[in-house]
Amino acid sequence: MRGRQDLWLGVLGVLLAFGVCEAVSRAGLVRRSYLPPASEVLTRAVELAGDQVFLDGILATLRAWASDSPAPSPYRSDCCWAVCPSSTPPPARSWSSCGRCPPSR
Repeated sequence: MRGRQDLWLGVLGVLLAFGVCEAVSRAGLVRRSYLPPASEVLTRAVELAGDQVFLDGILATLRAWASDSPAPSPYRSDCCWAVCPSSTPPPARSWSSCGRCPPSR
């Protein structure tokens, strides 16, 4: 019986959070760019669930997390300082020396 009660409390919590986000956004208490209505977020999530490029990106991210290495990006930047432990970026057009970055071409 306890497991069923926990399930219903969880569902109620999700619905309550959904309703609060929807109401706060629709009432204009928060900018829509900061907190879009929950119904719009859910609609967009369903759309993205059918987008193969998006799903491939999620899969690449999960694989990178599992292997503890940076995810390959189709948008190659000039340096990969963002994934390196150094707090300062290397000079433009050079790869950092963290050992995890690919060599420049």
